[in-house]
Amino acid sequence: MQLTVGELAHGGAALARVDGRVVFVEGAIPGETVEAEVTHRRKDFWRAQATAVLEPAPTRIDPLCPYFKTGCGGCQLQYLAYPEQLAQKRQVLDRQLQRAYVEFPIDRIDVLGMDDPWRYRLRGEFHVLRRAGAVSLGFYRKHTYQTLPIDACLIHVEAIERALPAFARAAEDPAAARVTALQFTWAPGTSDLLWSPYPPGSADPGFGARAAGWIPELNLNDDSIGIEDAGRHFRVRPEAFVQVNARQRDVLYQRAVALAQLSGRERVVDAYAGIGMLTARLADHATDIIAIEESPYAVRLGELNMQLNGCGNVRYRRGRVEDAAPGLEGDVDVLVLDPPRAGCAEAAIEAMANLRPRHVVYISCDPSTLARDVNRFCAAGRYTLVVSFVHLHTHSEFSLLDGASRVSEMVRLAAETGMPAIALTDHGVLYGAVDLYLQAKAAGINPIIGQEVYVATRSRHQKEGRADRDPYHLILLVKNLEGYRNLIQLSSLAHLEGYYYKPRIDKALLAEHTQGLIALSSCLGGEVASRLLEGDEAGAEQVAREYQRMFGEDYFLEIQDHGMEEQARVNEGLARLSQRTGIPLVATNDSHYTRKDDAEAHDILLCLQTGTVVSDQKRMRFHNDEFYLKTPAEMAERFRAFPEAFANTVRIAERCHLELDTKPLLPRFEVPHGQTAETYLRRLVEQGLKSRYPELGQVVRDRFEMEFGVIEAMGYAPYFLIVSDFIDFARQNGVAVGPGRGSAAGSIISYALGITTLDPIQHGLIFERFLNRERISMPDIDVDFDDRNRDRVIDYVGQKYGQDHVAQIITFGTMKARAVIRDVGRALDVPLREVDHLAKLVPPTLNMTLDKAIQMVPELAQAEKDPVYERLLKNARKLEGLVRHASTHAAGIVITPEPLQHYLPLQASITRGDKNGQEKRAVMTQYEMNAVQKIGLLKMDFLGLRNLSVIEDALQNLAQTRGLKLDLSTIPWDDPATFRLLQAADTNGVFQLESPGLRRLLQDMRPTTFEDITAAIALFRPGPLEGGLVDQYMKCKHGEQEIVYPLPQLEPILKETYGVIVYQEQVMQIASQLAGFTLGEADVLRAAM
Repeated sequence: MQLTVGELAHGGAALARVDGRVVFVEGAIPGETVEAEVTHRRKDFWRAQATAVLEPAPTRIDPLCPYFKTGCGGCQLQYLAYPEQLAQKRQVLDRQLQRAYVEFPIDRIDVLGMDDPWRYRLRGEFHVLRRAGAVSLGFYRKHTYQTLPIDACLIHVEAIERALPAFARAAEDPAAARVTALQFTWAPGTSDLLWSPYPPGSADPGFGARAAGWIPELNLNDDSIGIEDAGRHFRVRPEAFVQVNARQRDVLYQRAVALAQLSGRERVVDAYAGIGMLTARLADHATDIIAIEESPYAVRLGELNMQLNGCGNVRYRRGRVEDAAPGLEGDVDVLVLDPPRAGCAEAAIEAMANLRPRHVVYISCDPSTLARDVNRFCAAGRYTLVVSFVHLHTHSEFSLLDGASRVSEMVRLAAETGMPAIALTDHGVLYGAVDLYLQAKAAGINPIIGQEVYVATRSRHQKEGRADRDPYHLILLVKNLEGYRNLIQLSSLAHLEGYYYKPRIDKALLAEHTQGLIALSSCLGGEVASRLLEGDEAGAEQVAREYQRMFGEDYFLEIQDHGMEEQARVNEGLARLSQRTGIPLVATNDSHYTRKDDAEAHDILLCLQTGTVVSDQKRMRFHNDEFYLKTPAEMAERFRAFPEAFANTVRIAERCHLELDTKPLLPRFEVPHGQTAETYLRRLVEQGLKSRYPELGQVVRDRFEMEFGVIEAMGYAPYFLIVSDFIDFARQNGVAVGPGRGSAAGSIISYALGITTLDPIQHGLIFERFLNRERISMPDIDVDFDDRNRDRVIDYVGQKYGQDHVAQIITFGTMKARAVIRDVGRALDVPLREVDHLAKLVPPTLNMTLDKAIQMVPELAQAEKDPVYERLLKNARKLEGLVRHASTHAAGIVITPEPLQHYLPLQASITRGDKNGQEKRAVMTQYEMNAVQKIGLLKMDFLGLRNLSVIEDALQNLAQTRGLKLDLSTIPWDDPATFRLLQAADTNGVFQLESPGLRRLLQDMRPTTFEDITAAIALFRPGPLEGGLVDQYMKCKHGEQEIVYPLPQLEPILKETYGVIVYQEQVMQIASQLAGFTLGEADVLRAAM
């Protein structure tokens, strides 16, 4: 028969109707006309198979799997592209919810697909087919009990696919005649494969051994295996349920924990708990977990798994949910349930609803039973479905002295409250964009990079008085890479061209950069809202239509409700404008702090910005404590009268899909004609090695080849050429260059190129500390230049690669423990003497925090009992560590292959020049150095050292006054007079040896070798000083204490440092010696430590 099919049903068949009868058509896509053959006739419906597609849908593709085309029932929908599969499944769930009378807009159904929809199933069950003495494994054909033999399956992991022919051959033995099916479970990241026959016990004792003989690469088990999940270890048996999609399991469980909204104090019931994978995750965030499970096998495994993972707050209850739940005593805060495909028994839902949990998280793999059960829950427990919401107007600490939210806190709260995305829209800057992007991605939510831009009232080039001092606000959100680059351009030009009190764009510039951006009309400071407040509704409409012409469907009128009368008036006007213009509304909260109880700390921050005190009634302040990141439930209640505006937050978020490429991006280095970067680097290094090592031994040659192999494999040859080039320039042009610092000194290639002047072989330095295959990261070579000439090297780099390819890097000053006490005390108007005394109680130690100080100093802990000081310290804790100001990094330089604004936003920097302290204007990035590196850009540290200038002056003075031309490279390493100076601690002005603490250390140590100097600098750090290692080193060096090696094998490694582990290289050598790590693996351990 010929059929035109409509919607897709759960299970993959499309629906058609013949004379009022429902026909489920396999192999058809909604909207297609097909020839179909009826395969099953039932009283209420028929099943049919499409035999020819007469009018194909545009989304149809050719199935990748050959077995799918022949009717295999192992999976569905392969004739649909994966994104369309997700869209269709979303509509299936929507229809099921509608049929169950559950009101839930389709826009709120989040679709969390996989990057790769193949090879994801770690468990599968295959039927045994015996024909003419041969055995095959396969799946049932669709809607039959006929086995289709297969030897490959693209949705199962390769370990299972490799096992199929081996187990089929093993089943050919007559002893295995009773086996009708086989189940396989693979432990990801291992060679472990769990197998189980059906019926249970049907396999003969030698069955597994026969199969193992044909797949020796797999470790076969027929009892249990261990599976890792989120850093935990779980034992799994064949009869116990496990989520078969390991990739999506993590996404699913992260979302479930987020929706549970746990603070650590809740009592949680995990119904249908199984072996406890989700239970263990919940246990990390709750006080008490009651796990209900009917299967005795799963209960035993679950209890074992909780012991293995230290989940002492979990108690299992064996039994059906409807029997176990009524016996629970005490309040239940959260109910989480993950029932079988058939869903919950009606009695179970009633029993769970009677627990009256604050909210319920329901996980389901069947939309029809989900819809049915949700309907029953809503009826039995008076529950309502939580509709998703996304914050699109937020300010972090990077809205300097105006925002009090840390990006990490914002992302955590969004994830905890089940938001699928979160935006960051700081005032006029993109400082936190990369931080948001990486942290949100890690938390499994969608990052939306944005900015609250300032739009000049006239032109951005006009900078005259008050008319240009008060620009309008506008929210811009990034949809895609084009939008990201447009926002970078706008933000950069706002700073470099339009800055007047604030970084400003104008409408002319905006009109050139609207692609890939969504615009919201912003708060009361937006132009539309401002005109409405002035009573100029016609003017407001004119402005709104102007933005509508620029952005089309990507322009929204923004309504806010912080309990302010002005906002209520503006919202009424915005609603009328929306009706007249068709511009949709969107609901936002202008958040400047994370939680409601942060309001006072934020108010103090505003005082720091304006130089006022909290008691000043005339100062700038927010109207109330409503400017925080509200939960979806709070926002739904606040905007009950504007459901579409509320729903539009997720619609906007779904338009935003930015993917940043973080692979290394090196500038182009011009090499001689006919050469590649690799061949040219090899040539230069081989020349340098001949100069450094006149007798080129095998040790040197092997070290070079090892290093070069790593550099070549990672594609970093241009990096070394770039560094070598500007160091050569410096040396040839009278700029003093340091001998090298950091891990780069461990590279013989750096030594051969003259990047460093220390022989890494002579000093026992390890290349893997600098660069290795196990830790993929951009090399990082810091270079010291004399401070008077450093800028000449920067200018050279700018000329070589283009001034628009080179910039300095921003850095941020934060509120440290002592300073934040002074700041908060000043804002609270606490007497200066008292604040000063309180601040001085904080120990002046590196990385000191208020929490540490209060634990260490009894007087500070006692001060918390005074109401005034308690208020001061409470708010100081909340503000501690927040960004206070921005400045130019002392050393950081970024060099890009394309112009800078292709990758990152810029702003002006002002530094003091050499002559008369005059100002010198330059550009710097809006991203700090870690963010620069995380997006793959080349960051260099050009450090300007005064000590090098002093040394140069000394050399010139010697030449002028004594006629002595001294070459620093010829000074002996064991000069007795030098060591007498060091032993006397006569080291004022000596780099790294002039602090009072180090001078005392030198007097105690009495150095006699260069290695002693190295050890002194390494030991003078908080860890060794506080851990007693300095005293141990001194006593062992002077023979006052016996040198003890923890193990005899460590003597060659620790002999130089008298049995004390001083250097990170020693940690690597120990890991290599004792654990058999490669030095690359040992470096990963070192970095983790």
